[in-house]
Amino acid sequence: MLIGYIRIAKIQSAEDLHIQKDALIEFGCQDRNIYTEATTREEDRFELLLAVNALRKGDKLVVPRLSSFGYDLGEIGRILEKIESKSAYFVILDLGGIVLDSSTRIGASMLKALQSATSLGGEELRERKLEELTSDRRNYARAVF
Repeated sequence: MLIGYIRIAKIQSAEDLHIQKDALIEFGCQDRNIYTEATTREEDRFELLLAVNALRKGDKLVVPRLSSFGYDLGEIGRILEKIESKSAYFVILDLGGIVLDSSTRIGASMLKALQSATSLGGEELRERKLEELTSDRRNYARAVF
């Protein structure tokens, strides 16, 4: 089964939503299986969670663009892991002008690359935090002695 998800910014027009929905329907999603929402960057994406939870083994989550998942690499990585843990797939209709379907060999390879990229964000954050802690400890040691 194909499950669609569309997210637009609250400042976008309803026409943008219809354009994205038409693309999902043209790909093969049924209207009743398309989850939509208008959010800001900071807001939770409840409809995305519902769409991911609706996935069953072999299903595909179809989105117009990667940014539909969010803008934070860690968040995108968690969503991709959740989809993979359900033995489901995802399709991005426009990833730099190509369709990415993780059920294909090329798509699966691109998924691994994407997951590697999302993990880099977390590693970079950890490294930055460790550097801050080391610096704080040095500064504290200088102040005490």
